[in-house]
Amino acid sequence: MDPMVQVQLYIELLNHYIYFLEKKNDQITVPMLNQIIQKIYGELPNLELNDESEQINKHLLNTIEHIRFKSEGSGSPSHIYHGISLEKSP
Repeated sequence: MDPMVQVQLYIELLNHYIYFLEKKNDQITVPMLNQIIQKIYGELPNLELNDESEQINKHLLNTIEHIRFKSEGSGSPSHIYHGISLEKSP
């Protein structure tokens, strides 16, 4: 699969998981989200730099900002975001 398509799908998957987390679906866990986030971070360096990869990065940044915004207590219970790691692991 094309790396750009793969990263786009991971980001879409992350967004859907966040949606279900916010709806209190107990099948979505923080470790699952952390694993997807780290997978995305691991794949980003493999992308060719162009307009499409720039859009992918913007999409990811918007998702990360959404998580940060919600974790600070805006709108939904912020405790559901406890433990989500938004930084790239070494």
